[in-house]
Amino acid sequence: MSKSSISQVADDIRAQRLGMFHTYDSVSDVMTYIEQLSSSERALATTIMGLTLNATVTQIADGLDNVTAEENQ
Repeated sequence: MSKSSISQVADDIRAQRLGMFHTYDSVSDVMTYIEQLSSSERALATTIMGLTLNATVTQIADGLDNVTAEENQ
């Protein structure tokens, strides 16, 4: 995949960081933070993190699939 294709995927996804939230370096860092919460908060936070991670992975995969399909035309 060329650099321009990767840039196009990023543009297509249009994912932007929300400035009001801290951006952790890894999922492990997020889990370390979540583990400090009470058990009920931890369950909710882990669920929300999983849902968000799945949505992000789906957006990236869809973007990559679109680039691959365009390159194969």
